[in-house]
Amino acid sequence: MSVNPLREQREYAVLEAARKERTAWAELERASRPEPRDELTVRLYRERWQAAAHALVGALRALKRNGV
Repeated sequence: MSVNPLREQREYAVLEAARKERTAWAELERASRPEPRDELTVRLYRERWQAAAHALVGALRALKRNGV
């Protein structure tokens, strides 16, 4: 069985993107708690989470395009 380095690289990218998305989500949840709530901080964490979620989707699409 041969190893496809590009596929391994894309699989790693998916795992890394998923880790970043989970971290960003946890930060957003912490920032969204009622007391004390700083709306600017919540907005920044929400934007960070959205960017991480988009990166995860992009990594998954790249992996799918090249044969799952």
